[in-house]
Amino acid sequence: LIVVNPYTCYWIYSGMEPLAAAGVAFFAVIAATRKVPSTRSFLAGCVLAGISPLMRPEMIFLGALLALPLVGQWRRLGSSPAAKAAAFAGGLVLLCAPVALWCLYSLHAFGHMVPNTNAAKRAAPGDSVVERLLSVYSLGFPLILCGVLAGVATVVRRSSAVRGSIGDAVASALGRSSEADSRGLPLAGWIFIAWTAIAAVFYVANHTYVQTRYVLVTAPGLMVVVMALFLMASARTGRVLYFTGLAAALAVSVVVVRPFVRNKGINCQVTRDFAMFMRDHIPPDAPVAVYGIGQLVFDSGHAIVDIGGITRPEAIPYLNSPPDILRWAQSAGAQYYITDHPPERGAVIVYSADLPFVGWTLHTSRYAMSGPTEIWKLPPSPEGLQQAEGSRSAEP
Repeated sequence: LIVVNPYTCYWIYSGMEPLAAAGVAFFAVIAATRKVPSTRSFLAGCVLAGISPLMRPEMIFLGALLALPLVGQWRRLGSSPAAKAAAFAGGLVLLCAPVALWCLYSLHAFGHMVPNTNAAKRAAPGDSVVERLLSVYSLGFPLILCGVLAGVATVVRRSSAVRGSIGDAVASALGRSSEADSRGLPLAGWIFIAWTAIAAVFYVANHTYVQTRYVLVTAPGLMVVVMALFLMASARTGRVLYFTGLAAALAVSVVVVRPFVRNKGINCQVTRDFAMFMRDHIPPDAPVAVYGIGQLVFDSGHAIVDIGGITRPEAIPYLNSPPDILRWAQSAGAQYYITDHPPERGAVIVYSADLPFVGWTLHTSRYAMSGPTEIWKLPPSPEGLQQAEGSRSAEP
C-alpha cells in the first residue's frame, strides 16, 4: 500500500525528504516501544527521536511523544544504578542535542528558530485547511478517512473499551506493564494516531497550505495502523478494504502520477532554459524576482529576489497581494520579474516559454494543457527614478 501510493510514486523521484522521514518514524517507534528493552535499543530510540525533527518540522511532535515510552524503557533496564544513570544522561543528550544545536544555528543564521516554511506556506486567508486536508487524504489515503469514520463510530458505541485500550497503552509507555492488552491497540499504534492528530491540529492552527508531501510523513504509519485495526475487527472485511485500497492507489498512480511526472520533467527542462537565458542575457547585477527559486538559483547562479518568502521572510506579509509583493520586490532591488501575466504597466517581455500543467487532479485532460510563463523587465520604480535623478543632480 505504501509503495504503490500515488504520493510515494510522485515524491520518490524528487529527492525530497518525506519518504525518508516516514521510514525514520517507523524505526523510531519500533525502537521506543520494544517489549524487552536494552541499553542499545533505548539509545537507538533516543537517537532516532532526536534526529527526526531535523528531517521534517512535524516530527518534533513525534519526538515529544516518544519521550514517554523511552522513559518507560529506561525504567525497565536491568542494569546497575550507575549504568542506568549513564544511559539516562546519554539518552537525554541524544534526544535533545540535535534540535538544540539546530535552534542555535537557525537563530544565528536567520534570526529566529521557527523554519521559514511554516510561515511562508500558509493558505490564503479565505481557504479552509480542513477542506484541504480532506482533499489530500481522499486522493492519496482514502483508507485513513474510512478508518477515521470507523474510529468515531467505535468511540460512540464502545467508549469504555477504547478508554481501556488507551489506558493499557499508557501503562505500557510508563513501563508499568511489559505489553498492552492483546485485545486492544498496541502502544505503537496509539503513537501514530496521536502524532497524526497533533500534526493536523498544528496545520489548522498555523493555517498551513497542506501539501501532499506533508501528509506523506505521517500517513504511511497511520495507514498501517488503520489496516491492522480493520483486520483485527474482521479479517474478511480487512482483506476487501486492502485490495480495494491497493487497486485505488494503483489506478491513481497510473492515471495521474504518470502524466504528472512526465510534465514535471518537461517543466524542469523549460526552467533550465529560463536559467540559461538569465545567465547569458540578463546583467548579473540585475536581480530577478521569482516565486519558485530552487532550480533557477542552482542553474543560473543569478541574483534572485525570493518572492515566496523562504529565504526572504520579510516578503511573507505580502504573499497574498500581488501589487504589494511586486512593490516589495522592487524595493529589494528586483529589475526583472517571472510570472504568467504583466506584473505592472510598462513591463516588457524579454523571454517566454510554455510550461505544462503540474498538479494533482483527476481531470487528466489538464495534463495536455500548458500556459505561458515570462520574464518581464520592470520599468524603473519611483524610488529608483528618484535615486537616479538625485545622482544626476549631484554630478558637476
